[in-house]
Amino acid sequence: MTILKSQLNPRSADFQANAAAMATVVADLHEKVEKIALGGPEAARQKHLARGKLLPRERVNGLLDPGTPFLEIGQFAAYGMYGGDVPAASVIAGIGRVNGVECMVVANDATVKGGTYYPLTVKKHLRAQEIALENRLPCVYLVDSGGAFLPMQDEVFPDKEHFGRIFFNQANLSAAGIPQIAAVMGSCTAGGAYVPAMCDESIIVKNQGTIFLGGPPLVKAATGEVVSAEDLGGADVHTRISGVVDHLAENDAHALAIARRIVKDLNWKKQPPVTLTMPTEPAYASEELYGVIPTDAKKPFDVREIIARIVDGSDFDEFKARYGTTLVCGFARIYGYPVGIVANNGILFSESALKGAHFIELCAQRGIPLVFLQNITGFMVGRKYENGGIRRQDGDGSRHRESSKIHRCHRRLVRRRQLRHVRPRLFATLPVDVAECPHFGDGRRTGGRRIGHRQARRHRSGWQDLERRGRSGLQGPDPRTVRDAGASVLRLGAAVGRRHHRSG
Repeated sequence: MTILKSQLNPRSADFQANAAAMATVVADLHEKVEKIALGGPEAARQKHLARGKLLPRERVNGLLDPGTPFLEIGQFAAYGMYGGDVPAASVIAGIGRVNGVECMVVANDATVKGGTYYPLTVKKHLRAQEIALENRLPCVYLVDSGGAFLPMQDEVFPDKEHFGRIFFNQANLSAAGIPQIAAVMGSCTAGGAYVPAMCDESIIVKNQGTIFLGGPPLVKAATGEVVSAEDLGGADVHTRISGVVDHLAENDAHALAIARRIVKDLNWKKQPPVTLTMPTEPAYASEELYGVIPTDAKKPFDVREIIARIVDGSDFDEFKARYGTTLVCGFARIYGYPVGIVANNGILFSESALKGAHFIELCAQRGIPLVFLQNITGFMVGRKYENGGIRRQDGDGSRHRESSKIHRCHRRLVRRRQLRHVRPRLFATLPVDVAECPHFGDGRRTGGRRIGHRQARRHRSGWQDLERRGRSGLQGPDPRTVRDAGASVLRLGAAVGRRHHRSG
């Protein structure tokens, strides 16, 4: 157990000035959040209420367990865009508890342009589904949308990551066995009509909800048939005749009660993939975070002061504390969950990038979630650092970060270096440090993770020993990684040998 010791004095003038400046910024943030939470203009909200509907955020609150938090995502989506008339991108999304089950909730806001989908509305909806798939969260859709915002349909429909991706994600969620529930509480038009149709169970509100591919005006224009919205795709049609919807609700509150009952009957229990402990408060008050960060962005501060105020008991086991000091890495717990923390503590150097890549790989192998505390102006520049390969080292960190969802990270990088008056040489960057392999024998002199083809061929017997031991699962580094490292370098040496034989 390593308890972080704070070096800050909360009574100092600098600390108080920092706290006051941060409080002003946070107050401005809260003011903007409150404005976004209102949704559309007052006239649109009153029209919505006059139809007997609950406001979108009232629907979300009615769905969730009383007194439980709602982790909203993308609240500032489309902020200041589209003329400033589309708060939260006209859709509310976030994680909340429904009858004790953590769910992803996606609720259209019909007070904002009729709940239509702008380009960023699509992105936000897709992001919510992505989070649900990664974390195995049941999805609850509260549908009240007029479909795509037609003046911008060229940015809503055509691409791979556009509107149609919503249904692709629904199919993948269903294939993964993740429940999906839809409550149609208003319009559900055109492509959006597939949302409830692709859910496990669906609800529709009487005299409010409608589901159809083409509305009455389109039907009249196409076929000459005159039909009302209720007769075309209302609640009675879809619960009694078509069978598209499973449950009929009298009003919004009734629909939310049915949705809660469905979630209760899911028999859904998500086991955390990590070992949990009892949460403890940090040794330092979280309110002190306001005073840690200087008002002058050019003035440095120790990121450990942040870590000490967010992790359980301020207990932080730092990794490679003396190496690559501009990147702080280590293990901690937050609310009892184990996490790996990667925190910037200055400009990124080559050593910091290598350290970060190593730590991310460790967390991936152990299945430990990562928390990034980002505060960086960039990488160190100059001929010395470019010659040292900082681009490649940072690239290694990026690859490990992107592949960290895989339990074991394995990456091979082979570079070809052309030198004057000599034959081309090949170097391999290995996923295992052979200098730490006690069974490598004489080959340990190659050392580290970087090895040339001549060394690989010279120590052929050592690499064959690595491969055999990796295959048999003997003690030492990860057998699979060792086996792959040995095999890859043997192939490298053989390829170079064949090429030199042909050129000679």
